[in-house]
Amino acid sequence: MSDISIRSAKRTDAADLAILDNLAGHSIPLIFWCEQTQDNRIETALATGRDRLADDDGFYNWKKARVAVEDEMIAGMSVCYIMPEPDEEADYIIRSSSAFKPVFELYNECVDHWFIDALAVYPSSQHKGIGKLLFDDAFAGGKESQAKTMSLIVEDTNEVAYALYRSYGFEVINQREFIPFEGAREINEWILMSRSLT
Repeated sequence: MSDISIRSAKRTDAADLAILDNLAGHSIPLIFWCEQTQDNRIETALATGRDRLADDDGFYNWKKARVAVEDEMIAGMSVCYIMPEPDEEADYIIRSSSAFKPVFELYNECVDHWFIDALAVYPSSQHKGIGKLLFDDAFAGGKESQAKTMSLIVEDTNEVAYALYRSYGFEVINQREFIPFEGAREINEWILMSRSLT
């Protein structure tokens, strides 16, 4: 049986965080990173993602991540934080690709919530309970935060995750149509789910 533990991410984990963030985001982050570099090569885009996640001063960075470690290798990650007010960077991200628009519309309904933004496990480490361990850890972080509400967004086709979130008391608040893009998975809607922390 594998040895699995959860810890806070380190700056040196940024490459894994970028790959896992792209898995969690169904390749939408890759679109943004390609736009930033004006280079459609996957390796260049992922390098840009790594640099963003390694940036100590960036909002969405390694400091907000927790990682699952399996046999001394990163197996998965979660990224959680108190959702801020929309800003200029959010506007820039939306302009970079229409695929971001419905997700950010749902983000805007979560200001001041404890927000579970990303949770992903490498395919080779799936079906071992690592995703649930990461979710339990993220949920505990919400309980310890000063937020009154915890929220997340899940795609309608992820029935396993949807059932898990319902079992933790999350309810559907809103949904937005998924805007297809080249290489996108079969998804119809993004679903915003929330639960009270009070």
